[in-house]
Amino acid sequence: MSKKYHFLNISRRWLSYAVMVYMALALGWWTILLYQKVSDSYEIKSSILDASDPSYAIAYDQLAQEHQRELFMIIGEGIVFVIILGLGLYLINRAYRKEIAIAYQKRNFLLSITHELKSPLAGVKLAFETLKKHKLEKNQEIELIDAAIDENSRLNKLVNNLLLAAKVENEYFVEKELIHLNAVIEEIIETYQFKYPEFKFEFSPSELPAILFDREGVYSIIHNLIDNSIKYSLDKKEIQISTQFHNHNIELQVADQGIGIPEHEQKHVFEQFYRVGSEDTRSASGTGLGLYIVQKIVKAHRGIIQILNNKPKGSIFKIKLPIANE
Repeated sequence: MSKKYHFLNISRRWLSYAVMVYMALALGWWTILLYQKVSDSYEIKSSILDASDPSYAIAYDQLAQEHQRELFMIIGEGIVFVIILGLGLYLINRAYRKEIAIAYQKRNFLLSITHELKSPLAGVKLAFETLKKHKLEKNQEIELIDAAIDENSRLNKLVNNLLLAAKVENEYFVEKELIHLNAVIEEIIETYQFKYPEFKFEFSPSELPAILFDREGVYSIIHNLIDNSIKYSLDKKEIQISTQFHNHNIELQVADQGIGIPEHEQKHVFEQFYRVGSEDTRSASGTGLGLYIVQKIVKAHRGIIQILNNKPKGSIFKIKLPIANE
């Protein structure tokens, strides 16, 4: 965020505060004046009452009650105005913080997406330029072509995530078909094991019924959760995946022993563009869309997703998907 933009936002914020403070002071001043005027009026009216009049006591009581009502009205309206003013100040401050957070996240997203798009494109370009300019051994050509295919797959995954994020943000239509979740997970794990041989993937399946779910959505959930675990597993490269069938719910867990997520940030990680703010996560690639997409798809299937702390370290993403989701 530029210094000029930041200064402009700060100026607007303090201007709104200044206006509200002025209104509060003006209200206080006019309340004092009105209170004094009502009190003076009461003194004048009470002084002109004839004490020898038989109805003096009744007239004085009526005057005192009227004076009391006027004072209550002044004080009551003042309190209501102060409450409304305080509420307005709170809402302005909250809206300001929200706008700043969104602007900051969008800025980070644009920076990260630019890097994420340029990196695979540069890799593919370099591979083809090398093949064009140099005569290589057959095995070297195959390595370069494989590297280009990997970069293309990475780019394709990124574009799919962007399209899916736009899709789930507006209206996500669940196209149900009969799938076997364990078979899908095994297929995906096999792909990741080939791509990341340094990782250890442990799958603990339970017997599950065939279910009607959106195949594309389920694939996206599993891919994004595993990608997230791989990205933040810096030391111990182990990922545990398990499934269970309990109370008409299919439960899916993806656990890692990576850097973990601080508790105060766990409620934010499903927000669009949000990324955990530690140095470790800043050094990792990403757009802040993966977990946002996962949550949207889970909600579309009437399920819930939770984040649990793994022991001794890391995170557990637990998803419950109801069978009866017609």
